[in-house]
Amino acid sequence: MVALIGTLAAGPALSQSSWEQFKDTLSRNAGIDFEFTYAPVIQASPDRDWESTANHELDFIGSWTPANGSGVLQWWALNILDYSSLSTSAFSNTLGIISDPNDGDLGGDRSFSGLALLWWQQELAGGVRLNFGKLGLAELVGKNRYAHDGRSDFFNTVVTGDVVAGYNIQDSGLGVFAELRRQEWYVSGFVADGSAEDNWIDFDSPGDGVWQYAAELGLTPKIAGLGPGN
Repeated sequence: MVALIGTLAAGPALSQSSWEQFKDTLSRNAGIDFEFTYAPVIQASPDRDWESTANHELDFIGSWTPANGSGVLQWWALNILDYSSLSTSAFSNTLGIISDPNDGDLGGDRSFSGLALLWWQQELAGGVRLNFGKLGLAELVGKNRYAHDGRSDFFNTVVTGDVVAGYNIQDSGLGVFAELRRQEWYVSGFVADGSAEDNWIDFDSPGDGVWQYAAELGLTPKIAGLGPGN
């Protein structure tokens, strides 16, 4: 694992200057910005005869901003693959804990390739922001600036996000999200398809009549010595 991470870190550095120049040119001339990320995770428990779980996540995240700056198209495609005999949830069960050790649970088939989100984001007058399309609700609701991703932070999911959201949010359907933000508070809400297939854009499932709704009110005061809250 150390050798793998070292290779991934050192390889792009050999031509990082030309790579960054290419991305900068693409951004200026075409309005396209993107990143690739690769995050392997291996976890083992000495209390359970070193039972382990291992998986990876490969992400392609990007955006396109038209020349007139009217809005922005954003996307997130990913591949998740499990290498071990235990999924993250099964590993959690063997440890007797109620939450996953970190991000990476893969569900029943324990592998996934598809589109996590594809939305158009529009800024309106008065500080209102709209997102509509295939909503990645985990990126819109219950966010924490300092500990949002259990895979990159390597914290327990109880720390890195809204652990309740996994029970009541289907993070895959077509919908609309709106947010009004002020300096010390914001309010947001969404309505989205609640029975969509995960891997692509599901245009059939809205006909099922299964919808999900949520609203969020947040306070963002500036605290002396700590800066703005989130």
